[in-house]
Amino acid sequence: MQTLVRYGVKLLNAKRTIEGMLDKGEATVHVPSASGDLAPELRAAGIRVSCIAKKPVDVRELREKLALTQDEFARRYGIPVRTVQNWEQGRPPDPAANNFLLVIACNAAVAGEALESDL
Repeated sequence: MQTLVRYGVKLLNAKRTIEGMLDKGEATVHVPSASGDLAPELRAAGIRVSCIAKKPVDVRELREKLALTQDEFARRYGIPVRTVQNWEQGRPPDPAANNFLLVIACNAAVAGEALESDL
């Protein structure tokens, strides 16, 4: 808990994070002033760490890597074509969209299959 507080997490949020880890086996915490030292410290304590990307995905580069037109990319991943165009013109995706784009970049087939499933 002290490590989280040291990196800018409010004490009550740090406490709730630790309680969530104990109750559910996992927890999420947003660290406002994270540096490169935090992840190794948390991993050393047995905590799984994943980082939220701050750098927006280059949508045009991703789309071209997948050999898709804007229309095809938009249809395949359920994104409005105008949104794809906006991203490619320099308007960054919001954090949730950026995370989805990261999933597509890591495994486009799985991202597409997930959208086709009947969950």
